[in-house]
Amino acid sequence: MEENQDAWDLWVEIRTQWRGAGIGIIGLDYNVIYREAERMEIELSACTMKKIKALEAAVLKQQDK
Repeated sequence: MEENQDAWDLWVEIRTQWRGAGIGIIGLDYNVIYREAERMEIELSACTMKKIKALEAAVLKQQDK
């Protein structure tokens, strides 16, 4: 869906940028999100960030299995 394209394009660029700890990954490196969004000329609106956070949560949930 077109309204998700910016979030998906950004996700493709940042999906390997995780913060880790002794227990595994703990979340995305948000500094990278902001930098990549700027580089890609994607407006990092509240809606786009919500979509990125949903993708992040899905990966973290999968890790817990």
